[in-house]
Amino acid sequence: MATQINIFIFGSCVSRDAIGYLPADSYSLSKYIARQSLISSFSPSLRDHPALKSTNLDSGFQQEMLRGDFESSLVAELCDNAHQIDLLLIDLVDERGGVYVKDDGSVISNSLVVQTSGALNLASENYRLVRFGSDEHFSLWSNAFDMLVDLLGKTGLIGHLILLDNLWARETIQGETFPLSEGGVDPNLMNDRFQRYYSYAREHVGEAVVKVPDILCVADAKHKWGSAPFHYSDQFYFYVSHQIRRRSEGLNVSSS
Repeated sequence: MATQINIFIFGSCVSRDAIGYLPADSYSLSKYIARQSLISSFSPSLRDHPALKSTNLDSGFQQEMLRGDFESSLVAELCDNAHQIDLLLIDLVDERGGVYVKDDGSVISNSLVVQTSGALNLASENYRLVRFGSDEHFSLWSNAFDMLVDLLGKTGLIGHLILLDNLWARETIQGETFPLSEGGVDPNLMNDRFQRYYSYAREHVGEAVVKVPDILCVADAKHKWGSAPFHYSDQFYFYVSHQIRRRSEGLNVSSS
């Protein structure tokens, strides 16, 4: 049996769904960390926070992601498993909610998991929301990205990185346009906000950034997760999976 290529994902369903377009006998998802801002990843761990002992989350996956965010799990996962990671696939979609920060340096990602957990009264703990796209958020994120690049250099993973640069879709293949309702998120606004994050990443990791052609960034209203600007049509995932296969050629893959 041929050696499988182990893929570690730090990102959203955008990356996770693309894995489904790869041949299962050649590629394996070794780890999936979602709902965690990079800012949270490089902040002090909150593993003993009482919020983790009582939540309204029924999903084991959601509970795992909530714990991972509180524990700032990315760094330990990369360090502990570097020798088993053939490709590190990152996307920035889960940065969209911003982060909650506290004066002592504590950070919690503003994700749907945190919002629905019912276990954390952010206001009473003196957290404040730093919105995605603000100068403060970009400063915190770029500092965290610098630390990530340094970590990847030390662990030997920098040459194994793929970071997706993808527009939020403005429309679906069925002809719907976003936002679908009044007050919905405007993809044009989000794309403008994301631009400097991708530019910063490209300045620091160069060709590791994979730009998905704008023409392929079209959503599918019949996507299994529902209609959203980052739930794309098949052509998007075909392109991403092709880039993964191309980047994996010539890799010295792990034996595990």
